Amino acid sequence: MANDNTIDAAVEWLAKAQQLGFYASNNVRLIRAGVEAVRSVLAADEDRSIDRIYNDLGPLHVRLLNKADARINAATAQTYIARTKRLITDYRAWLKDPRAYKPAAPRGRGPAKAKRAPVEPDTEPSLPFGDDAPTSTPKAEGKPPAFRDHTLSLTTGKAYLRIPASISTEDMELLTLVIRSHVRASSAAPPTTEPPAA
Repeated sequence: MANDNTIDAAVEWLAKAQQLGFYASNNVRLIRAGVEAVRSVLAADEDRSIDRIYNDLGPLHVRLLNKADARINAATAQTYIARTKRLITDYRAWLKDPRAYKPAAPRGRGPAKAKRAPVEPDTEPSLPFGDDAPTSTPKAEGKPPAFRDHTLSLTTGKAYLRIPASISTEDMELLTLVIRSHVRASSAAPPTTEPPAA
């Protein structure tokens, strides 16, 4: 390779990396497709060094999205940029020390997680929920109810709420924040935490 520091040399290196067992053939195909899409937005006389391309991945992403004949969405363009970045990162590491090179592990797929031990069944009696739920949990063996179930008829549908029979002020504030996160922006002014004046 005449100039080892170009994106073109990095693409050529992919075949060697596959032969050496660094990449599976499917990974090579996916990386090559992403890099080819990015290379397609480069002008013929444009700097093709891996350092320049790595530093300009943001603007190249925009150019990829704005390319007239490209029919890719933003997520696909971002995937192509990520694959180009991975190739450049791996290729740089290989150029630095081919004997010590190990490709970056792909994200998102690690070793299989150990299965969890089965959860002990709830000690509370099974309670009906939804339309069949009582407004409060029946007392069991003289204990106060553990939960209170509420069925609320809202303008947009029914809401089912199950909360402990007794909650702290902090829990109430957390519930208020969660419920407020469901309020549409087009609704009236947000409710205040102040009680109405009597």
